[in-house]
Amino acid sequence: MSLLQRPAGWSPALALVLVALAAASVYGLGFGTPYHVDEDPNLALVTRLFDASQAWAQVLALDSTQADWIPSMLPGYHALLAGLLRLGGWPPVLDVVRALSLIASLGTVAAVMWAARPLLQGHAALRGLQFAALPMCFPLLPLVYTDVVALLFPALAAGFYFRGQPWRAGCLVTLALLFRQTNICWLLMLWAMVQVDATGYRLRLPDVQDAARRAMAFLPGLLLFIAFVAWNEGVAIGAYRDQQTVTRPHGGNVFFFMQLFFLLFLPWLPARWPLVAQRLRQARVWLLLVVLFLLYFFTYHGDHPWNILLPHLLRNKMLAVLFHSPATFLLGYVPVAVTALLWLDWPLLRASARLLLPFALLSLLPIHLIEPRYYLPACLFLLLFTRPQPLRQECTLLLWFALLSAAVVTGHLQRWFFL
Repeated sequence: MSLLQRPAGWSPALALVLVALAAASVYGLGFGTPYHVDEDPNLALVTRLFDASQAWAQVLALDSTQADWIPSMLPGYHALLAGLLRLGGWPPVLDVVRALSLIASLGTVAAVMWAARPLLQGHAALRGLQFAALPMCFPLLPLVYTDVVALLFPALAAGFYFRGQPWRAGCLVTLALLFRQTNICWLLMLWAMVQVDATGYRLRLPDVQDAARRAMAFLPGLLLFIAFVAWNEGVAIGAYRDQQTVTRPHGGNVFFFMQLFFLLFLPWLPARWPLVAQRLRQARVWLLLVVLFLLYFFTYHGDHPWNILLPHLLRNKMLAVLFHSPATFLLGYVPVAVTALLWLDWPLLRASARLLLPFALLSLLPIHLIEPRYYLPACLFLLLFTRPQPLRQECTLLLWFALLSAAVVTGHLQRWFFL
């Protein structure tokens, strides 16, 4: 079977139905359960936007001193759910809002499958299933969390980018800023990819005019973002904006992402190991690993208050084990080093996709709070830009993601931890 031949029975529609059934089952198991962490402020904002026009005035004014219920991101997600509640005539109660958030999240999964079709063809449905099964994605599908729905427009923008329509891609990724300000990283990434596709990594003078014309699709979004930051005097809004203020780069999320990447793609390690072993025979790679270790040792800290004061969160339990002793911390460098070696030869679809990892790391450097949900956009684009692998490897990866998600969901329902 060709790598690009559609696996029998794996149509996008069937795949989406499977995700919907699995997520609906989790929703049913959690029906009537109390709020989970960020669900409280998210539901509060949805309710206020549903109930009172005054809330809109406070949100539009970004009045964090008077509105401690405003989260740190722009309220595109909350406005969408409030509009759906109004349209359907439903009350803004937790389980109803969870159901609407689930439906909107399934829209993101469908968008991922659609985006993947031009280049991944028969594997598009599998990649959509893999995205939905990610352990930082699937448990959030039936909850009032912004993370999955916020990727709807970036996924659609990637689809139009793959189809050679940069203007539509630029418009959609600009809309994504209304859901999360950090989507500016993916606007800049797609912009840079369009340039590289047109001119390569060496920009020659005759290509400048064509490059400028292509850039116009993304320029309005960049200008709007700059104007917003200047007006708001920062990126974050809401009551927690001071805790979201960027004062210096932080290595915590970068290295925790690399450790989780090792865990997520562990099933592919045997097939990729010959390339890793080949890299280890190069002196410059050992120099890279030494530099990376120094950065790991001196910049990897889990000292954000929310990483210390909330021991029931899974990420904080993992960090507690990692920082328990010097030995566990040093042992934690092993998956970081292996991930770095994997990235050197990762099977990307096109040359411009090499920009993905630098932009992914750039999106994490300003963030002090170590939070796996922040890695979801990078995982989405990584799945979209990775070349199709043999069907057995793709299915094994999907099964592995599903097992990890099942473990996380079980922990949620048993109240052992929360993601």
